[in-house]
Amino acid sequence: MKGLFHAFGCWMGLVGLMLAASQSPDCFDSPSTPPPLVQFSLPVLYDETDTAGSLVLEGMPTYIWLHGCAPTAAAMFLAYYDAHGFPYLFPGDAGVIPMGREETHYLDSRTESTIASPEHYSNYSLPMDSGYWILADRSTLGGAHVDNSVADYLRTSWSALMLSYGSTWPENVISGIKAFVLDRHPEAVVESSDLLPVTVENLEDSFELIVAEIQAGRPLIGSADSDGDGRIDHAIPIIGYHRAKSGNLVVCHDGWFHEPRTMEFRQVTVGFPFGIQALITFRIEAPDTIESLHRFHRLDNDSHFFTASEVERGRLEMHEPDFVYEKIVHPVFAGPDLDGVVPVYRFSRRGGGHFYTAMESERESVIAHLSETYTYDGIAFYVYSGPVDGGLPVFRFFHPSTGSHFFTGDVAERDQLIADRADSLIYEGVAWWAPSFSVNP
Repeated sequence: MKGLFHAFGCWMGLVGLMLAASQSPDCFDSPSTPPPLVQFSLPVLYDETDTAGSLVLEGMPTYIWLHGCAPTAAAMFLAYYDAHGFPYLFPGDAGVIPMGREETHYLDSRTESTIASPEHYSNYSLPMDSGYWILADRSTLGGAHVDNSVADYLRTSWSALMLSYGSTWPENVISGIKAFVLDRHPEAVVESSDLLPVTVENLEDSFELIVAEIQAGRPLIGSADSDGDGRIDHAIPIIGYHRAKSGNLVVCHDGWFHEPRTMEFRQVTVGFPFGIQALITFRIEAPDTIESLHRFHRLDNDSHFFTASEVERGRLEMHEPDFVYEKIVHPVFAGPDLDGVVPVYRFSRRGGGHFYTAMESERESVIAHLSETYTYDGIAFYVYSGPVDGGLPVFRFFHPSTGSHFFTGDVAERDQLIADRADSLIYEGVAWWAPSFSVNP
């Protein structure tokens, strides 16, 4: 959807290559402060008692414009998924925490760097440019850093793409969000639409699409005309809707204020801010091959038993009173469908207890040298053989008195056992790496 670009020449100097280009109306390039029509506009009011339907998704933080509206909007969108089943998209707390006054908020510095890192700013925002004059940055000159923030994945401010500071092409929002998620959760299912135009003719159908996505728990990305001049310039995450007597309303975060914006849903209209030009839908889900690993405490010999089989879990809960269910330890794979996924083998110990290993050599050694003590049960489940971005390390302890092992993906539990039970449990390090999705009991 890029417009035509016209280069008028270039020269090399202290500031690098300078390019003259006409900005396309399909570029997200809204400023760091809201335009007057937005800054002084009143929120849309509606009578909740007259609302035929209403739903606003919870859990999306409100970030303020940081080196571009598109990375700010995409980061809010991704932070929603970080809190809904996809941890490790952001390090630490991706939320925004009010600090006493309404206008004062705290943002984890790691979160800020995930939105747009210092390297992104120095490599692409500088030299600072705007409007029609584009100064050559590292995307043109070379020597840029490896992508490490949302703004990098979206190619925001790249002079090589004829973008000035803070600008992003809509198609790079789509590809960038996909790449960002998959680099951190390679097992995820990530699907998106193309830009879906919003017109007078399909306005009602477009609103019903928003309703369907929000009801499915999926926020959308909208391309908007923030200042009412008839051209799109702003990216916004859409988090809710209202059906009111006055008409259909949508709820979004505009990247300028911490309070959500409720506005009339309409196509781009000159003179009215926040007309919507297009919608982008995403489906980000765990694959069907993700299962839960359940942990039981075996009372008769103080060992622990682990299973990913719901049938086996049910049988133990119904018929084995010595097996007391504790919790889900971590997610696992049902099969070896991804690169780097390996089986975890299970052995039963004569006299009670079980042994688990993801190491082929350890399995072969037990079969060869300890067959009188351990019976090989086969493959129990599948995990990552080594560290991956966003993977969860699972720690192993050896219980000498029972000859069994204990596993946990909880760092706090690991540290507590090391501190309190060093006399009865021997810490052996990382056993394997688990997928990092949140799972329900």
